[in-house]
Amino acid sequence: MLKQIVLIVLSATLWADMTLYPAKTCDLYDNLKHTKNTHALRVDMHRPYTMVRHHKGQYLVKVEGEQPSQRWVDDDCMTLRPLRGTPLYESKDVAANEHKSVAESLPSQTRKRPAISKENLLSLSWQNAFCETHRRAKECRKSFRSQWARNGEFTLHGLWPQPRRNVYCNVPKRYVAADKRGEWHKLPEPKLTLQTRHALEAVMPAAATGYLHRHEWIKHGTCYGTDAESYFADAIRLSEAVRSSEVARLFKENMGKRLTLERIRNAVERSFGKGTGEKAALVCKRGLITELRFSIGDAQSDMPTALRSGKPIRGRCRYGIVDRPGYGR
Repeated sequence: MLKQIVLIVLSATLWADMTLYPAKTCDLYDNLKHTKNTHALRVDMHRPYTMVRHHKGQYLVKVEGEQPSQRWVDDDCMTLRPLRGTPLYESKDVAANEHKSVAESLPSQTRKRPAISKENLLSLSWQNAFCETHRRAKECRKSFRSQWARNGEFTLHGLWPQPRRNVYCNVPKRYVAADKRGEWHKLPEPKLTLQTRHALEAVMPAAATGYLHRHEWIKHGTCYGTDAESYFADAIRLSEAVRSSEVARLFKENMGKRLTLERIRNAVERSFGKGTGEKAALVCKRGLITELRFSIGDAQSDMPTALRSGKPIRGRCRYGIVDRPGYGR
C-alpha cells in the first residue's frame, strides 16, 4: 500500500506543470465527461499549455484568462514536444497542421468536391418521444429535459444527401471506422463560427450535450457539397422554418393525442404551399411519432422552394401519438 502511495506521489510530481503542445484542434471541456464547454473553447494551435494532471486518457490543462481556467482535453490532442521542433508562437508549420487537422473531416481539396446535393432528406425529432425511447441520452436527463421538452419541440436530427448510400465522401478511413463504432468523440469538430455553433445547439440538443453534430458532418455533411458552416446553416434554417410553422403548432396542440399523417400533411401544405404535403413522412416507435421527415431538393433555398423541388415520400407510419413531456405518458 505504501509503495502505491509513493508511486502516485512521484507520478503527480513528474506530471505537474509539464508543458504540452497542441497536436490538433479539439474542444476544451469544463469536466471529465465532456458535457460542457463554456464559451465553446478550443485548443489554440499557436500556444503551449501547462498540464495539471493526466487521467483516463485525458489531460487537465490550464487556460489563462478563462473561467473555468482548468479544462479537460483528450490526450491525443496534445503532444510533449512542439510539432516540427519549432516554437509554436513562430511556427508556420503548426498553423498549417491546424488547417490540416480541421480539413481532414472535409471533402479533400486535392480531390473533386461533391456537387451541391439537390436531393436531400431533412429529419426532425419530436424531442418528447425521442427522450421517451432514449432515456439514457444525455440531453434527456432531468437537468436537460425541461429545456428541450417543456412545451414540446422539434429538434434537428440531420440533413441527409440522397440517395441513402451517399455517405462518407472523401472521409479518412479512421474516421469512418470511429463513426461506425459509435466513437463520435474521436471525430473532428466541424469548423463553425461561434454564432452558428450557438444556433446549432439551439435546435440540436445533442450538439450541446454530446457529439451528434460530429457524426452528422462526417457521415452526411461531407457529401453535401459545401463546407461545414454552410451545411449546418442550411440545416438550421430549414429546421427553424418547421419549428415556427403551423405543423409545430399542430403537434403542440395535440400532445397526448393521436395525429394522422393526413392531418400533418394538410398542415404542411397550409404552411409551405400546395403540393408540399406529399413530401412529408412520419417515423414511429412504440406507437409514438418520433420523427417528421421531409423530402427536399435544393436545401440552400427557403423551405417552400426546397419542398417543391423535392420528391414525394412514403413511410410505413400512418398515425401515432404525439408524446407529452415526461416519461411514461
